Amino acid sequence: MTKAVPLKPIIAITGLVYGFLHWAKKHPEWIESHYSKIVYPLLFRGRKWFFQSLDTAVGDGLYLLFFLLFIVGCIRALHYNLRSVFLIVTLCLCLFFLWFELSWGVNYYRLPLEQKMAISAEERTADDLYSTTLFLAQQTNALHHLITSSADEQVAFPYSLEEFIGLLKYTASPSGVTTNAKASWYSTPLLYAGFSGYLNPFTLEAQVNAKIPPLQMPVTIAHEMAHQEGYAAENEASYIGFLRTFHHPDPYIRYASCMFALRHCFGALNRINADDAKYIRQTLSPGILTEFSNLYAFWEKYKNPLRTYTKKSYDKFLKANGQQQGIQSYSEVVRLLIHGYCQNLEIPFQFGNNL
Repeated sequence: MTKAVPLKPIIAITGLVYGFLHWAKKHPEWIESHYSKIVYPLLFRGRKWFFQSLDTAVGDGLYLLFFLLFIVGCIRALHYNLRSVFLIVTLCLCLFFLWFELSWGVNYYRLPLEQKMAISAEERTADDLYSTTLFLAQQTNALHHLITSSADEQVAFPYSLEEFIGLLKYTASPSGVTTNAKASWYSTPLLYAGFSGYLNPFTLEAQVNAKIPPLQMPVTIAHEMAHQEGYAAENEASYIGFLRTFHHPDPYIRYASCMFALRHCFGALNRINADDAKYIRQTLSPGILTEFSNLYAFWEKYKNPLRTYTKKSYDKFLKANGQQQGIQSYSEVVRLLIHGYCQNLEIPFQFGNNL
């Protein structure tokens, strides 16, 4: 015996999802002024009150529950005909994406930070990139010298992930709100997928891979906290995360921040002027170069065919949500770093969400 599934609600929900997204992409000013600064802060406060007080990652638990429900659903699907199964899956997907978009995803369509900061393409010259990279190299060298006793020595971070989170959760942020982060239940799978962390868009918890090198933890934590504040674009979250850690009083966190920015700017400089990049590389302490090599070797250990698939999938996801550069949008942080350097790396509090 088969069971019928009503078709009209599915069509209505599907039309609502795509109609709203199409409208949102064309009205970034409205999204910025109404959703990102009024609706989303209300959603964040509500879920912050409920989820952030719990030590465990509730969102990760929900993902496990959804997976188990999916298995049960597949078993029960044997009682439905093929058409009904297709309609049920379509309905579930539509509800899932509608929930995602209204919960957090609409932030992808807000006004770009570059536009609010009035950054023009003409400002980002090769000389500015060189100056920014050199500044970051000097800052990194100075912090390395402050922390270690030898230029050849690597920095030994004295903090665990939980201690890093504790040091960062009460520091200044563009929105002035206290954010938080939690260790992900799925840290090992995230390593193989190539991800350091993510924001759960349903519980608005910032999830951090507990198994990444300590060198990457501070900026990753601050990056995911920036997502909590409504900065959906990856380059913007990275820039806010950099500023939050760069201005931190702890030298270890500042060192990790400079290493993050230096890695991105050095890569960009090396692509356009290998000689300038080589000169800056020669100014770095041997211990810093060793840390860069170790970081690369760490991620190479987990390289696998699955990572290629997950990165391509995430690339398509980002492009579908208005980030034209897709996965490469992470590298777009260089433009913001250059502008920040030219503006003395001030935290743009005027771009906060009033959370």
